[in-house]
Amino acid sequence: MSSIATNRRDNDRELERRITAVKALDSSRYKSTHTLHFEGRSDYEFVMAFCKESKNPILPKWSKHFTHSLGKPETIKNHIEAISLGFKISTIVDMDHDCEDCDLSTYSNIRSTNPSCTLRTLLLQENDNLEEAIERMPLIEEPSTNQIKIILECATERTLERMSGEFFKTGKKLAISGHELKKEFMEKVPHPMNDHSLCESIYLHKSGIYIEEEKGWRWASLGKKNKAKKAISKSLNDSAKKLGSKTLEDIVISMIEETKSTVYFEDE
Repeated sequence: MSSIATNRRDNDRELERRITAVKALDSSRYKSTHTLHFEGRSDYEFVMAFCKESKNPILPKWSKHFTHSLGKPETIKNHIEAISLGFKISTIVDMDHDCEDCDLSTYSNIRSTNPSCTLRTLLLQENDNLEEAIERMPLIEEPSTNQIKIILECATERTLERMSGEFFKTGKKLAISGHELKKEFMEKVPHPMNDHSLCESIYLHKSGIYIEEEKGWRWASLGKKNKAKKAISKSLNDSAKKLGSKTLEDIVISMIEETKSTVYFEDE
């Protein structure tokens, strides 16, 4: 399927361009395409690769059935507009701090990674999969049970720190202290885990001993060419695909059903 994005340097605004085409030309091609929509390029590429590698014929194999938007607010906004125009679309966003899915409660065909903060951690937060994922990391040689525990505790704390800024954007809770917000959140999500925070924690413990990072340091600051970052990211993706394959397959199938499709995703 050709795309109006092919003349652009990247596809980061692909859904927006499909929406524009429908508004300007009432393009039935875009409206009729059963589309799975994700928050961010990383999740989009991760799920698309999983579906293409899967032997399950129900899962879509063609790029035209996948798209993404940049950031949660933009993803929600684009989903709402696409639905209003009659797109056959289903969307998933990170839960982040919104453990009650307040941002999504009034919209159809959209869900979050609740009860986990992000997609990869959702796939790994069952049956000790997180511990096994850490054991599989190429940078950590046979980590002890205690080291794995420390890594996960650090990742949880970094997750809470990462989300603390988001809590204060809710408006109605501005009078509540940061400590109270964390306590309230953890009552609903006992083990919050963001995939970037998990990667940061693994990186900081990769030698078996915690490495003190600079103030404000974040995973993104390492850059795409950092060898350790690439190794950790690849290993986490591989573990999520392998250990969380059944969960991910169920998520994709439920998204397919939301597009109201009753056919297999073949070359339409």
